[in-house]
Amino acid sequence: MKKFWSIAVILIVALFLTACSETTTTEAPQENNNASTSLGTNLTTPEDISSIAVIEAISAEWALTGHASTDGPLNSAGTRDGCQPCHSGNGFLQHLSDNPYTPQADEEAGEEVELPMTMDCATCHTGAGQEMLLTGVTEGYVPFVDGAYEAGKETALCISCHNGRRDTVDMYEQWASGEGQPTDYPHYDAGALYSGMGGIEYPDVEYANSVGHQLLGCVGCHMPETEEGYVSHNFSMDIADIEASCGSCHSNTSDFSVGGNLQAELDELLEELHDAAVAAVDGAAAIGMSRLTFPFVDAAGEPVDIEKVSKEAFVAAYNYYLVYSDKSGGAHNPKYAKSLLQESLWKLQ
Repeated sequence: MKKFWSIAVILIVALFLTACSETTTTEAPQENNNASTSLGTNLTTPEDISSIAVIEAISAEWALTGHASTDGPLNSAGTRDGCQPCHSGNGFLQHLSDNPYTPQADEEAGEEVELPMTMDCATCHTGAGQEMLLTGVTEGYVPFVDGAYEAGKETALCISCHNGRRDTVDMYEQWASGEGQPTDYPHYDAGALYSGMGGIEYPDVEYANSVGHQLLGCVGCHMPETEEGYVSHNFSMDIADIEASCGSCHSNTSDFSVGGNLQAELDELLEELHDAAVAAVDGAAAIGMSRLTFPFVDAAGEPVDIEKVSKEAFVAAYNYYLVYSDKSGGAHNPKYAKSLLQESLWKLQ
């Protein structure tokens, strides 16, 4: 706990140092976009936190991540109502509050809309972010979970955005009942696999699940403690940190191929599922891998009429997209990844 508070305070100090040392053209939104960045009264300051080297190291790592984008921010998605909870700092902090940041709604009401704030230290270490770090619970942020999700302190904050962003249970029910044919694709989906719940599942099937990585949490692999004694904030899987991440459970490992033939197995399953799904849709040539082309495209790259897509073909396309775009090689949840692909394939046969 003491280490957590140390890092939290260091990050906030880094935030203010950065704000004082740099100029920016991105203005913090006014009126309903002024989320509080107070630390609260329960934050205690350890005696040994004043290390400028650690502050500079964490700031430098963060600045190179996608979370720290200052162009837009985060590719302008932070200006759209449906995207801003995970693409802007104030959007995230105010998402489930009584005063949400809603740029499009403000514009329609005739109010001047200024640029959203980028993600910074305060985004994760104050307000809703800080609460998730303390409790390990996401309340209303994970669409495929009804209500609160006890993800754990090492995971809750990450999975609040990196979860696929889709209510897969509702999507399946709409297809199965004939009430609708939603064409949403899994978006930033690492947590959908990691949790073992975020794929589109058939209700009559029991899906396998790997719990080992869930015990370690996102932080255990993506934010290992460095040799300098602080928690890494570049979020990448650096081979130099393999002993502190994979090596904490997998002894004597020197690379990320811990699962043996897992990647090869998944590649084979992905190819087989892709071909079977395409064959099941009249006129389809491939699974569409963008929000404009999902779930299927024809030989000219144009979207296939959704009326030609069966429930089984859609489920296959969604789970294919989920595992393929996850880019972890199945490591986020090996058993669940294989189970999703295999069950989808069997339903097409």
